[in-house]
Amino acid sequence: MEIYLRKNRLGKWLDGVGLRLMMYLLAILWFMHLWGIGVPALLAGLALGTLGQMLLASVRQRRLLKRETSLRIRLGGEMYLEEMLLSSAEQAHRMAAELLAQRYPLTLQQVTEDGALCRLTTPRGEGTVLVMCLRQTSQSDMSPGDAASCLRAVRKTGAQRGVVCPLGKIPGKTATYTEKAAIPLRLIPRQQLEQLAGRAHPATDEQLVALGQRKHQILHGIPLKNGLMKQEKAPRYMGYGTALMLFYLVSGSGWSLLMGAVCLLLGVGSLLTPAGDEEL
Repeated sequence: MEIYLRKNRLGKWLDGVGLRLMMYLLAILWFMHLWGIGVPALLAGLALGTLGQMLLASVRQRRLLKRETSLRIRLGGEMYLEEMLLSSAEQAHRMAAELLAQRYPLTLQQVTEDGALCRLTTPRGEGTVLVMCLRQTSQSDMSPGDAASCLRAVRKTGAQRGVVCPLGKIPGKTATYTEKAAIPLRLIPRQQLEQLAGRAHPATDEQLVALGQRKHQILHGIPLKNGLMKQEKAPRYMGYGTALMLFYLVSGSGWSLLMGAVCLLLGVGSLLTPAGDEEL
């Protein structure tokens, strides 16, 4: 897990070595200030520095555990909402109702394509609530038209109120529309859903490893050769290289000579690169 939380090598070295040396140095200087230069001050400083190292390790372990828990919740929530996005309408409604049941006194009764019909128990009494999930991408906006469709579903099922869990954004105009609606309609922001989903389904070690491999494939999936050397790029490289060589002959710029040679080499390499089959 620590491999997902560590800093770069320079930062890790500064934290792991520089800070420890500083703690030892300050401890020794403190005792030298009190007792003067000598072996007792040196030994006492080393002892105090070692005690500081143990305290530092304990603090870092707690910080790492806290960051690990936060990371698991955040990634687990994102992956769970992605699963809701790809699920069927009934399954998404059910998953949304189960998430809300962690925080609110909801009892699932029936699930249809319109939503998950639940019973809400409060100190003021009981009522029926229709929980609906709008399967949208995180960049999509919930429109007033979407809210109107949810209101029609609430009326169709006979529920007393509705709760909508959009997986996208909630613009201000949509929130204003729902506040003025004749049927009570509560909108649950995506951030709250992610928190509930992450706490209920935190990311496992296997999921984090798969996520790391996926990120690595995205960053390194396109070979450098395939990105730079293509037959259709050869005329462009040759043109740039020729122009830079002519500029070198006129100005004598060594930089133009170097860049021109690079462009010509890329052009030749592109001409020699097989076209390959088009892939989906």
